Amino acid sequence: MSQLFITQLNPPLQPRAGNTLRVLIMTRISTEGQDEQSLDDQAALCRSYVKRHYNAPIKFDVIQHRESGERRQRKDLTRARQMIEAGDVDVIVTEDMARIMRHITGSMEFLDACQDHDTRLISINDQVDTATESKLMSFFSSLRHEMYNADTSKRIKRSLDNRFTQGGTLSCQTYGYIKDTGAKTEDGLHKDPAAQAVYDHWFKMLEDGASYSEVADWLNDKHVPTGPISRRNTWDCKMVSRITHNPILKGVRQRGRRITRRLNRTGKHYTVKAPREHLKERHCPHLAFIEPERYDRVITMLDAKNSKYRRGKHGRDPMAGRTKKRTTWPGQSVRCGVCGRPFVWGGHGRTEHLMCSGAKDYHCWNGLSFDGRLAAKKIADAVLNAVQALPDFEPGFRALVEQELAGLTGTIDQQKRELQHKRKDIDARMQNILHFVEKAGESESSVSRQQELMAQKAQIDLELTRLDRAALTRPVLPGIDEIKRMARDLFQNLAVNDPSFARKLRRLIPDIRLLPVRCITGGHALLRARFELRLARLFEGVELLDKVDEHLTLSLNVDLFDPPQPVKLREAVLNFEQRTSPVGKPYTKRQIAEALGVSQPVVQLAVKLHRAMERLGTKDPYEVLAEPPAGSNKMRRHKHPRYRFQPLPGHTLTATGGVTGDADAA
Repeated sequence: MSQLFITQLNPPLQPRAGNTLRVLIMTRISTEGQDEQSLDDQAALCRSYVKRHYNAPIKFDVIQHRESGERRQRKDLTRARQMIEAGDVDVIVTEDMARIMRHITGSMEFLDACQDHDTRLISINDQVDTATESKLMSFFSSLRHEMYNADTSKRIKRSLDNRFTQGGTLSCQTYGYIKDTGAKTEDGLHKDPAAQAVYDHWFKMLEDGASYSEVADWLNDKHVPTGPISRRNTWDCKMVSRITHNPILKGVRQRGRRITRRLNRTGKHYTVKAPREHLKERHCPHLAFIEPERYDRVITMLDAKNSKYRRGKHGRDPMAGRTKKRTTWPGQSVRCGVCGRPFVWGGHGRTEHLMCSGAKDYHCWNGLSFDGRLAAKKIADAVLNAVQALPDFEPGFRALVEQELAGLTGTIDQQKRELQHKRKDIDARMQNILHFVEKAGESESSVSRQQELMAQKAQIDLELTRLDRAALTRPVLPGIDEIKRMARDLFQNLAVNDPSFARKLRRLIPDIRLLPVRCITGGHALLRARFELRLARLFEGVELLDKVDEHLTLSLNVDLFDPPQPVKLREAVLNFEQRTSPVGKPYTKRQIAEALGVSQPVVQLAVKLHRAMERLGTKDPYEVLAEPPAGSNKMRRHKHPRYRFQPLPGHTLTATGGVTGDADAA
């Protein structure tokens, strides 16, 4: 009887090696609301199918996942691809192609990967088998599943739209509304009497010119709850703005203000503003906290007041479609030396300036900002000057480095063997977990452990790839002239808008700290950049040697400002003071000022600065500020009622300008 079953498949199931057939079963459900037992039902169907067509030993691996089938970047797909590429599976069996993916392009890419690595894919209900000429069938199956998804989405939206017109489809509750138990329509939604006075004062503050932040502070001081569905326990500016613009406060419910679109590259959905014809409204006077006329007047006033801060005022939003992780250098590369937080674009209302994010949230007193493009140019000039001044390597140093580089191949091989051993150990642990899940069922702890092991394996794979790349070319210590040439090529053509330039700079300069400084004789606070330039990272493999990395690491201080006149002219004034005039007498302050084309007070301040530097025994005309300067007209962030100094854990700024703390703590 079993032989009859075997002959039903043409060609029959065959293992690559030995007599044991290695089968990967892929099951999936979309949401938490679906029956979890469906995963086991799918796996049971696939096991039964394989056993009917193969009567020799079988080794089953089961991947169970719960996520939308439109997502192309899922953990179950990544794991399946790794098994396919490693040759750890002979055949993949699934109930239908939708269990793998509801995305035509993604499904076909997965099927191509199976064919490229001689892995058979069988979709039972779709009658797809890659061992036969059925690729066209798999395409139509994937198309059919994606069309079912789209049709289901349309039916759900149609039903929800109709129920909204009848008073149903209650949206998430905001503060001030009480929903009766089991309520399905707006008749079961009521106002909280205690919220009436809160909203009256809320809008009164806005009418008097208060900002959203001031309203948030008032709500927090009064311990007003944030609402039944809020994940936050305190109010903030965004939350106040969002609720203020919710027309339910004037008794109007809305639906269809936004619609979802799928990003085909990843399969994820995101929301965008819907066309005007999608908007549906229902008037519910019993839900109004604010009179409609007053509400419309306040919203119009707020929109006019804040219009100057809106993006895309003159056309398309310049940030539309751009990931938040991409930014112009030095964005995402500089951190505050006081609190440790990153500097972000938009300091003091100027888009080209950067400011400490902690100061924006009143958690840091360093409220200084700087011009990002000017800073990029100053840092590039300082780096070029430092590189051009590098002395050549000593002959003994070069010979020692060349000897270590020659033995680096053995070190790389040893590291690879250790990593491969760790990888095999992780694979064995994952197999043990899968066997446990197959017998006892999946649990939260087993899923968590699987994810942890997969993350460790991915990190090991990245490190192995790096070592393989380093082993292909034997690293050679370049000469100083070559290092200078590459630095010139990188920094002279300063393309700060190019993401590749930012990646290279973050590799050479991993951490830039900005310290507030001030002239030792007084004046305004300014910003100074302090960083280490790792020139060895210009060359693949050379940075693996600590002594080379140390030798080619330069510690630099760069002032992100134009120096004031007393600092700029100090040496010139000193030269005049050390000389005698044509009449044989020392130059007076007035004569020096006339010769330099500046005012006499500037010369006096330059002399005062020089004497202060001599008295302190320093060559640096600036001092690092370890605390807010007293009497400053610009640095007053710490005097605001909302200010609470909260540096990142372990971050400390010493009086000498030293900084402790992890750069990645933010």
